[in-house]
Amino acid sequence: MNEALHVIDQAMNLVVLRRDLTEPPADPAEGDKYAIASPASGAWTGREGQIAVLVNGIWHFFTPETGWRLYDQATKQLLVWDGSEWKPLLETEVPQSFGVNTGADSYNRLAVKSDAALLSHDDVTPGSGDMRLVVNKKTQGNTASLIFQTSYSGRAEVGNSGSDALELKASADGAAWVDSLLLDPAGHTFRVTLNGQERSRWTAAGLGIGTLSPTSLLDVNSDRMRLRNPRTPASPTDSGNQGDICWDANFVYVCTAANTWRRAALSTW
Repeated sequence: MNEALHVIDQAMNLVVLRRDLTEPPADPAEGDKYAIASPASGAWTGREGQIAVLVNGIWHFFTPETGWRLYDQATKQLLVWDGSEWKPLLETEVPQSFGVNTGADSYNRLAVKSDAALLSHDDVTPGSGDMRLVVNKKTQGNTASLIFQTSYSGRAEVGNSGSDALELKASADGAAWVDSLLLDPAGHTFRVTLNGQERSRWTAAGLGIGTLSPTSLLDVNSDRMRLRNPRTPASPTDSGNQGDICWDANFVYVCTAANTWRRAALSTW
C-alpha cells in the first residue's frame, strides 16, 4: 500500500530529470523520473511518451492524460501534454490578459505598474541589433497613438488620430483637446496650430506664416515683419553672408555678397 501511494505521489508531482532518453540510464537513483523519448528500447521498450519512475528498484510507468503538466529539469521548461507530445506551456496557452503588479481587464489587456519599463534590442538570440515598438490600427480612420496622463486624465497625445498624419495634441483637462503639430505624409506638409488657428505651414514650396499656400521659401502673409535688435556693421567689409539684413537708428544694411555690405539712409517724415 505504501509503495502504491509513493508511486501515485511520484506521478502527481511531474518533475522529470530529462525527456530525451530512449532507454534507462546506466545508474538510476531511487525516485528518478523521466519522460520517455522515441524510439524506446531496453526496459522502456514500447513506453514512448510515458513517464518512468524508479520505485524500490523497479520502473513504473504512467501514461499522461491531455492537459498534464511537466517540468523538465534539464531544459528548465514547463510543458503540457497535448495528447501526442510534450509542448512548452506558452505554445499551448494564449493568455487573454496579463498584469504586472496590477490587474488587467478586458479593455486594458496588458497592465503594468512600475517605476520604469525597458524594451531593448535582442542581444541573447542574438537579434539584429534593432528594436521597434509597433502600434498598429485597422484602417486609416482608426487611432494609433500614445497618451500621456496626469492622475489618469489625458494631457498630451501623439500618433495617428483618425488619419495617417502624425499629430500632437494637448489638453488642460483631459476633455477638450487642441491640435498643435501635424505632419501629413500625403500632402508632404508640416503644420503648426495655436489657439485653434493654423499659424504656419511647411510645404515643398517653402514655409508659410499666415498663409497655407507658400509660393517661396519664406512667405509671410502680414503687413509687417520685426527684427527686434539693431546691429551696425563695423565697415563695408564686415563679416556677413549674402542676404543678411540688419538695421540701426540711421541705416538699413544689406549684405549683397560675402563680407560686402550696402546701406540706405533712413529719413523722417
